[in-house]
Amino acid sequence: MADAVLQVPPWPMQEQPGFLTFLVGRPLIDVNQVPRFHFQNDKIHTTRLSELIRQDCLLGSLKLQLDTELKKLPDVCNLLSIAETTRDFLLITGGPAGDSLFTRMKDLRLNPKVAVRALKQMKLQHLDDLIDCLQLMRSRRMVVNKQDPFNLMPEEYRVPIDEKLLSEALPQLLKSFPLDVVLSKLHRFIVHRLSVNGSQTGGDPPAGVLSDYIGAHLEADDDKIAADFAQAIHEQLLIMHAVDLFVQLVTKYQQH
Repeated sequence: MADAVLQVPPWPMQEQPGFLTFLVGRPLIDVNQVPRFHFQNDKIHTTRLSELIRQDCLLGSLKLQLDTELKKLPDVCNLLSIAETTRDFLLITGGPAGDSLFTRMKDLRLNPKVAVRALKQMKLQHLDDLIDCLQLMRSRRMVVNKQDPFNLMPEEYRVPIDEKLLSEALPQLLKSFPLDVVLSKLHRFIVHRLSVNGSQTGGDPPAGVLSDYIGAHLEADDDKIAADFAQAIHEQLLIMHAVDLFVQLVTKYQQH
């Protein structure tokens, strides 16, 4: 029998060892029937669970409990990492929205370094909001500690706001909404619209009017206060000011 010529198809390098092993064991198989080896990134096309599992907001009392129980920044980062890993698995496997989030984390052997009793009251349907909450908590605490949570953001979105505009914009915004609400809405916009890894990144222009874009973003999320929130944002604030607006709000008004 003539020596067979092995032709390796142009698949990613990480798949070729598995492909070659399969061919050695089954030399007569049609190469077109060799199964592809799918990796996690092949299947994850979104970082939001809402397309797969119905998602709901966390109760305000649970968010306060989280803030109390997670006393140190490393504890916040640890739980955030666990929550994001759990989400990655659920994007592959799915699951009933009403299943216990705490139990699913235990099944995956993902245990926080500190006891977090609030987790025991959460379901899979709360995971997206939990991640948003922890990301916000991390950013706020980093700013208070004089660290930069947005150092990986594109520079065009981190332009400082001049003092005159700032002196008008902050009171106008806080006159309409509590600080926690403002920070939450603004942070979600930054993470999901402007972040390099944001799941909804759409190349928003830095010179775009912030109120227009954040209003549209909130409306897309069916936020009931989208129009009022957009109206409370100073008309001269641009998308390029979003990050500095968050930092200034935390620096000037955050108590701890």
